[in-house]
Amino acid sequence: MPNKLKIVHLPVYYDNAYQKLLMDELRKLGHEVIDGGGGGNFLRTCLFKWKPDIFHLHWTHPYMIKYNLVGTIFRACRFILELKIIKITGTKLVWTVHNLTSHDSKYPKLEIFFLKILSLIVDKTIVHGKAAKQIVIKKLEIKHPEKISVIPHGNYIGYYPDNVSNEQSRIELRIKQDSFVLLFFGQIHPYKGVSELISTFKKLNNQNLILIIAGVIPSQRLHEEVNNMISGDTRIFVYPGYIEDNKFQYFLHAADLVVLPYRDILSSGSLILAMGFGCCCLVPDLDVLVEMIGIDSGYIYRKNDQENLQATLNKILNNTSEIHDKGTIARKKVEYWSFKTVAKKTESIYFSIF
Repeated sequence: MPNKLKIVHLPVYYDNAYQKLLMDELRKLGHEVIDGGGGGNFLRTCLFKWKPDIFHLHWTHPYMIKYNLVGTIFRACRFILELKIIKITGTKLVWTVHNLTSHDSKYPKLEIFFLKILSLIVDKTIVHGKAAKQIVIKKLEIKHPEKISVIPHGNYIGYYPDNVSNEQSRIELRIKQDSFVLLFFGQIHPYKGVSELISTFKKLNNQNLILIIAGVIPSQRLHEEVNNMISGDTRIFVYPGYIEDNKFQYFLHAADLVVLPYRDILSSGSLILAMGFGCCCLVPDLDVLVEMIGIDSGYIYRKNDQENLQATLNKILNNTSEIHDKGTIARKKVEYWSFKTVAKKTESIYFSIF
């Protein structure tokens, strides 16, 4: 077994803080970590240039999903074959399951079929929580759950600037200081429940309330839907674009409560980021989110239940005294999930498969 490893991470998205921080910490441990790029054909490069000890796969959909059914089947088969060839050469395969299927996939059942095959090929699978492990075991019909290791999602404390106050943030965003601010942030997809949040918010009869929605809306159709739903409600502010790293803090520090009404999810970097800024969060009772936040550092409502979401918001608004303390606990909780720790746990998994 080598003391120091050559590790390829693939795909690498250059705006993804999770991958950057993990790869940087693995380099600090003395390993050669190779940025495998964002997709495309990797087999030739892997066999003749990289020749890695570890091939660490993150998101699978760039290598499996095409615009049509035939293209998807062909690409997925090719992807599985390429991984088998790489494994035959002696390279170990590790897969971190950030999500099971691409959120906009037209062929989710087909994608799951090929992911079941992938789960048989890889030497180790990594998930971000015990609840996520159970979901993966069930969805992919895993016969050997001991191949799945749990490593909590690392925090982003210190990665994004964090040096402005609540008052400064509200001045920057032109929000009244005495408003109660709800925040949703992150890429906006249908599964994240933004439409339900807007619908629920409009039923809250409180003119002192503000709702901020900040993040890229990739779908023009969803963008139009959001604009139509706002329908002149001056309490709702939408920032539909990429949030620069130095701007995150303004939204998070301006917020009294972060609301992430996801319909379904396997892990949430947005939740980890918000908790790292000391934000109190409201999330649905999806097992993976409940495990991350707990009742001591946030609020939980019944998933896919707008009436319960509204009732929970009203309950919070009628007693806001706990919000600050819950945010403080959230910050302390994620402090334990540093990327230095994530890298060391990942390293131990690498070594265990030789």
